[in-house]
Amino acid sequence: MYKATSVELFLADWKEQGISKPNIVRGLAERYLGWQYVYASQGQDCTPEWRKGRIPYCPSQKYVGMITDNCPVLSGKQPTIYCNKPHSNEKMISPESCDGCDFLDTDVFDCAGFVLSLLQRAGVPFYGQGATTQWGTASNWAAQGEISTMPRDLVCVIYKRKDDKMSHAGLSMGDGNGGAIHCSTFVKRGNVFTDSPKWTHWGIPKGLYTTEELRKAGIDVAEDDNIPTLRRGSQGDEVADLQMLLNSKFGYKLDIDGDFGSKTESAVKDFQRKQGMTADGIVGPKTWKALGVSGNTNPPVDNGNNEIKPSEPPVDEPEESTAVDEKTALRAAYASVKMACDILHKLIEGE
Repeated sequence: MYKATSVELFLADWKEQGISKPNIVRGLAERYLGWQYVYASQGQDCTPEWRKGRIPYCPSQKYVGMITDNCPVLSGKQPTIYCNKPHSNEKMISPESCDGCDFLDTDVFDCAGFVLSLLQRAGVPFYGQGATTQWGTASNWAAQGEISTMPRDLVCVIYKRKDDKMSHAGLSMGDGNGGAIHCSTFVKRGNVFTDSPKWTHWGIPKGLYTTEELRKAGIDVAEDDNIPTLRRGSQGDEVADLQMLLNSKFGYKLDIDGDFGSKTESAVKDFQRKQGMTADGIVGPKTWKALGVSGNTNPPVDNGNNEIKPSEPPVDEPEESTAVDEKTALRAAYASVKMACDILHKLIEGE
């Protein structure tokens, strides 16, 4: 089992050599193998003091037991040595209590903290201390989907959904065979396609691969950050705009609440099926285009009667005006839809 001190040396060397971020993530995950699970941890030093401090946050006795039973000091297998906290007379468990422990100089994680530590240490911006929060934070992701659509040759974050929450997180190693590493009791190997309970969803963090690399792999990547990719768990004005667009143009009857829940996901999947698309419930560039937010179609405009209709084609436009690059056109189209939806919001609210 690797020690944290040696992992730090590996990490510094990999960055100096210019090793790619996906390979750094893979290398860190391999060297974390065997390190322990502690609830509400994201790569902190494994010490009795840290472990004891996590106990109040544990949602059940199961997690408390994992903290205490797997620690020789807290379980009473090794004597406890106390010392004063720095600049204080308050007592704390001394690091000397850990002498001889197999987990001395290792870090601890919970499942989402394991993923968070891997990505942030590799230099990938990533947020959320819980699996559900990670999945629902739109800025985290370049692409997401259900596990049946996961690219097998790319490093992906994987999740298990239970009811409306993500109950577990891990890493697909991108080895072509579904090899995975995740933290449950300790950091261990698994398999995306054979583990039980089954992994249900995958995502590729934004910044882990370049846009060009993702497109070469056949991943549908948004042209611009101003064009949002929305999926179940997303919240905010963009979701409300999507709901209004589905209602007004395509006859769905969604509550315009800005919450991408199961009903909005079902409507999106139904729309995608009718368009002959992969029904994954994720609103990315292709789905926005099918909804009418595209450089190839005129954006919807408000007609003043709580109804959105396509605008009339332009008259006497110079030929050069059609030579707009796809990125600019898509951004402009989305902005027009956003403006139309803002107008409808105000009409609905009686402003």
